[in-house]
This record gives sequence, C-alpha cells and structure tokens, in this order.
Amino acid sequence: MRNGYANKQKLDSRAQKRFEKALSKYRTVECFYLDQEDLVNKILERKYRRVNGQLTFVEKQYFDRSDGPLKGIVATVSATDLINLVKDAEDGSKINGDVFNDNIRIYQPKNKINRRIRETALSDENYEFWYLNNGITIVCEKCDYTPSRSPKATLTNFQIVNGSQTTHALFRAYLEDSEKIENVLLLIRICQTSENRISEKISETTNSQTPVNTRDLHANDYVQKKLEEEFRSLGYAYERKKNQHQDQPSDLRLDNELLGQIYLAFYLDKPSEAKNTKTVLSANMSNT
Repeated sequence: MRNGYANKQKLDSRAQKRFEKALSKYRTVECFYLDQEDLVNKILERKYRRVNGQLTFVEKQYFDRSDGPLKGIVATVSATDLINLVKDAEDGSKINGDVFNDNIRIYQPKNKINRRIRETALSDENYEFWYLNNGITIVCEKCDYTPSRSPKATLTNFQIVNGSQTTHALFRAYLEDSEKIENVLLLIRICQTSENRISEKISETTNSQTPVNTRDLHANDYVQKKLEEEFRSLGYAYERKKNQHQDQPSDLRLDNELLGQIYLAFYLDKPSEAKNTKTVLSANMSNT
C-alpha cells in the first residue's frame, strides 16, 4: 500500500510481470487489469442503456454537412415522429428516460414556459410552432439515411441534449389530443459523433445560450456521474441535476451544490467562500 491510495493506482509493472509469471504454467489463463476508474466506467456503461430509433424528415426540408469525423444535419420533423422516437417501448403513455441521460435539465411541468409550449401545440395556430420554438438537438454515434423526398434516418445510440422541455411538453400535449399534434412541425439538429468529449461540449454550449445555472451545465461531467454511482452504492441519491431524485426520501437525497458547500466549509476550512461562491462549486468539483 502506497500513501493510502493502493486501490486507485495502476498495477506496478514489476508486480504485473511477477503475477503473470506465476500464472504462466496455466495455459488457459488470460489476465485483465482494472483499476477503480475502469470499474466505474464498466458500471456506467451498463447503467446508461444505448437507445436507437428512427426519424422521418419532412419532404426535402433538410440540410447536412461534414467536418472530418463530425456530421451535422438540420431538418424539419413532425412532433408525432419525435414522440414515437422517445416513447417507451413497453408503456406508450411514458417517455423513455434513457433518451435524456446526457441532458442537463429535468423536466419542470409547472414551468410557465413549458405550459406555453404545450398550449401552443394544442392551439388552432399550432402551425406557428416551427417558428416559435428553438427546436431539438440530438447527438448520436451514427445517422444513416438515403437522400430522397422524405428520407427516414436511423439513429444509433442517440441522446437529446437540448430540447428536453420541448419534447416533454409535446408528449403531454400528445396524450391530451394526439390528432391535434399531427399539425405540429419542429426543427431538429442531429450531430453525429463518436467522441464523448464533443458530445459533452454540444450539451453545454447548446444549453448555455439560455439562463442555466453553472451547476446544471456540469451535471453530466464524468466526475459527477462517478459520484452519483459511488453514493448510490452507499444507499444515497446524489443529485447532480436539480431535483433529480424527487421520488426518493428527502433524508436520502444529497444535493451536489450543498455537498460542495459542506466540503469547502469544513474540509477546506473556507466557510465564507462556501457561502458566497456556491454557484461555481459544482464546476470546481467536476475539475477535481
């Protein structure tokens, strides 16, 4: 054990050689080395399920471009098609929550803006929706389609990183009056990339154009996801997003902003900074 961090360090190369030499007499042995971070990665991979789906572009109202490994598509889709994309396969009255794992916001049904989105979608003037709404941003590993009048795009491992509020509001409107929603069209942007870092940047920049707390902008940082999993193993619901675990008992919910204040005040002995600079605590926690 070295400085109390033995479980977090990579296996020493000399120890690895000795270990493999001792096992060399067994022909069927194959060695894999996992440190603490590798194990957390494995947990995250199993927890966050991959989601695939299809979207149909409205007529020829789409445009695409490529920049090396990146590919972008801007298109018009129907609200009904978007709803079918996010609908839970087992219960059509619910949304598949895995679609929003990389979205920094939790849907707020009582928010007045979200109420307006739903009301606009159900109004007699819902043809205006395309012009009034900012649209949806999706990131995915791959987007396949054959150019045609109304191409059907197949999305592999996709996430809605901007537009959760719009999607949920449209879904609620759909449950109220599915026929009315058939007239609603909206703008959608699809970013094809297999690089997680780019996906995180897209999520942050598309949401930073509207008033979003610094804490929320870093809700999907890797460190925040690791903390959530580690606290979960201890029986606590760590909230990297505001009100993320509203269904859990209040005594088991741990707000990451409050934890950051406690850490700064008691462990770093900076109570004044903890009180006055809490808005940047989550960002700092993600960088430690």
